[in-house]
Amino acid sequence: MVFATVCIGEDRRSDTMHLLHDLRNLDYKVFLYTNIDFDFERFQFSNVHVIKTEEKVWNDFQRFIPIKTAFELTNDEFVYYLDCDSRFFNFRDEKFDKNKFEQLLVSKNFDIMSPHELDPVITQLNPPNPNEDKNIRQYHFGFESVIQYLKSKNLNYDNDVLRGSPLETVLLFRKSDKMILFLEELLNFSKLLIHEEEKIGRKHVAPGCGFAMRLLSGVYGLNIVINGIVCHFFKGNFLREVFPFNFKIWKEEKIF
Repeated sequence: MVFATVCIGEDRRSDTMHLLHDLRNLDYKVFLYTNIDFDFERFQFSNVHVIKTEEKVWNDFQRFIPIKTAFELTNDEFVYYLDCDSRFFNFRDEKFDKNKFEQLLVSKNFDIMSPHELDPVITQLNPPNPNEDKNIRQYHFGFESVIQYLKSKNLNYDNDVLRGSPLETVLLFRKSDKMILFLEELLNFSKLLIHEEEKIGRKHVAPGCGFAMRLLSGVYGLNIVINGIVCHFFKGNFLREVFPFNFKIWKEEKIF
């Protein structure tokens, strides 16, 4: 198992260094997609594989770049994605055990694992409001070209839009040929979505990708499973938000 994360912008440097420190202590390799310079040699972060970009603006689909790269450059079965302001927690009675955790994942039937399911996809495919505030994150992606594209890809569109979107801040991916195709498709789709959002002047483009994960996973027959295992020891967005949505962390919870 290897990890993947994204750090776009100087304001994310500190968060990212905390996460990378956690992963170094656990002896895990991590693929980092970033537009800032880190002096990893000085700080002896030999576990970090940097994917440098000149992009200056973050979008939610960038996470699929280090995930795809990790699959292509390693033989690992699993890629664990965490937002860069995530942390490792080991305060439960049941302590983290690297071998037990990875054996647990092997025993589970999934292609993608998410800790939580959000509202149905269709709620994010409403048309943009002409009077919306362009300076804040907007979650209405119902552009005509976007809907037609998704319908052309997913023959079960009418049913799948009624299903929930997976939470994207912490995810596990299992390697397969169809998984690589799925990641390529998400990155291709993001170009269309970002183009449409830029046309109407949104400042934050592609701030959500869960709806696309749900609809496009069906094209490749990928199984998205909702399971708390994925956030048992690793907490996505813990430093900036209460993870997830005020859920309490149960110290006595057991997964092994």
